Amino acid sequence: MDWAFPQDVSSFKPEGIARELSHTGIFSKTYGENAYSFSENGITAHRQMQEYLTAYAIVAQYSDDEYNNMSPLEIFEDKYTLSGWKETIIFTVLIGNGRLRKNIIDSLIFKTTEDPDNCYAYTNLLFEFVISGANIRFEDKHRIYDAVFSENITASQISDIYFLTENPGKTASDFIE
Repeated sequence: MDWAFPQDVSSFKPEGIARELSHTGIFSKTYGENAYSFSENGITAHRQMQEYLTAYAIVAQYSDDEYNNMSPLEIFEDKYTLSGWKETIIFTVLIGNGRLRKNIIDSLIFKTTEDPDNCYAYTNLLFEFVISGANIRFEDKHRIYDAVFSENITASQISDIYFLTENPGKTASDFIE
């Protein structure tokens, strides 16, 4: 935890640790503002601590030797279609720098053009980046929308579109434009 806490964590009370982790997006105050819980994304699916820490380790390259010699794109190459890796990939996009985010988006958009008949896992991930509020350039959002709408869209994407149009905010206004 030294990446999140400059001082010794053993002296922190649990609420102090949760408060500090709220700055990372892992925890947020509950509705009553009296306690902390896992943060929710736009569709109330709870993100998990394990996925967050895995994403952080990949971005910071704090993983084992096998993965330390690989870029995040190489690590994810065979994992984009695995549902167990979805949250980790989303977290990586959320916490990674702009170059990493763009590389992952470019890689996924390329994969949708490589095999348009089997691209749902890729387009779902791309749209999840938008729904999760990732800091994506306007042009890249439009590339994502083009990839999502170029073929038949999934029920999950229709649900996400409904969410975007019904909830005000910057992400929704970008999408509606």
